Amino acid sequence: MLEAEREALRWEAFHSSLNVVERELNTLTNYLSNIGTQAALISGFVFATFAPVGAQAPGLKAVYYASASLTFGLMIYCLVTSTLVTSLGPTMALKGQDGSAMRVAVEYMKDERKRTFISFAAGAVCFEIVVIAQIWISISDIPVAIACTLLLLACFAWLAHSAHRIFSRFSVPESSPTTGQGVVTGKVFLRKAFNATSSSR
Repeated sequence: MLEAEREALRWEAFHSSLNVVERELNTLTNYLSNIGTQAALISGFVFATFAPVGAQAPGLKAVYYASASLTFGLMIYCLVTSTLVTSLGPTMALKGQDGSAMRVAVEYMKDERKRTFISFAAGAVCFEIVVIAQIWISISDIPVAIACTLLLLACFAWLAHSAHRIFSRFSVPESSPTTGQGVVTGKVFLRKAFNATSSSR
């Protein structure tokens, strides 16, 4: 009788941990979908800027086209990888042989999330360079171009500061290298849960 209750408790803990992993899977899917949407939007903006810029300084034109190309490439990378991960990750979790497939899918999605975010951040910086280069190409009045550049740099500095503040507030340290592992296989958790169930009776 006790062995049956212990086995039932073990399966209950296993299913509870899978619910937690499923929530994290859905969170990662939404996260990557949002990044993919924003990357597609920015890449569309950058693609629209590919046009002859007239007789400008060769160095300025080189910076403009190089940053625009790099922004487009990085954002397309974000778009493609986020689409693939959000499509293949949940499929792997659902079609795996056991609950471990869901945990492996979540770990793979976390790894791809880091790469996708780094690519998106680098693309955002390059997009800022594109806008600054476009200012100097479009505006012939030097004082006005300087003022616009300083305003844009101030906005970008405030954005970087805000991003750092948000990351500091919402960052959560990883408690386990594999999500839910401590809940499923932790003998201490199972023993305490079983003792609490036995004492309540």
